[in-house]
Amino acid sequence: MKIGPLLFALAQLLPAWAIAASAHQEVTALADECTLGSSKGAAPAKIEAACNAAIEAKAFYGKQLALLYLGRANVYDFMGHKAEALADYNKAIELAPDATGIYYNRGVYYTEAGDLDAALSDYNSELKNNPNMVSALFNRARILAARQRYDEAMADFTRAIHVSPDTAILRAERGGLYVRQGEFNKAAEDENQAIRLDPKLALAYLYRGMAYGKLGDSEKATDDIKTAIGLDPSLAKNVKLTPNDAQSTPAP
Repeated sequence: MKIGPLLFALAQLLPAWAIAASAHQEVTALADECTLGSSKGAAPAKIEAACNAAIEAKAFYGKQLALLYLGRANVYDFMGHKAEALADYNKAIELAPDATGIYYNRGVYYTEAGDLDAALSDYNSELKNNPNMVSALFNRARILAARQRYDEAMADFTRAIHVSPDTAILRAERGGLYVRQGEFNKAAEDENQAIRLDPKLALAYLYRGMAYGKLGDSEKATDDIKTAIGLDPSLAKNVKLTPNDAQSTPAP
């Protein structure tokens, strides 16, 4: 999960390889394999080996070395080596606490592990370094919403939408939050936009159906929820249809 979507964060620092005077071309190639190998379809074991070799070469320092530990942490996490992944995330933060993406990656690690307090702390730290990282805003908003800190969650979703207005899932999730707050017209507006951006986004139909149900339009509600389940059958377990309403629970 973290290996692919986070390459944009790692790539911001990759030009630093060129200024490492002690790094020969072969070592630089290993560093690229460590941090970019997943985007090129490299096998996890190959990425791990490249990270090991690049770290052991002792050619990189500071943020450059932190990126190598981050790359190895991500591949360890992907391979299920959780203790080793956490150790490398911690080392990367120790080396470069202000580098973009490192706190976020560890935050996703903690989110997947169910330690939401630690995850929230890491997203907070990431957003101090990079206030407009959309993925960090999104993940923090979902935790805040699950904890019923709705105003804070709404602020994060809204900022993320401002930064990335054409990302459908952001509007869909904000619409789901509007449903929780009882603002059903605003919810429907957000879901209309989400569906315009991504006509196959099941969650947007689910939340719009919920909003329509609460607004008393059972026919539209039923149609939308059926569409949502058709696109993603796993949503059926969260839905209960009645003759006069469409009821379901927004995902946390």
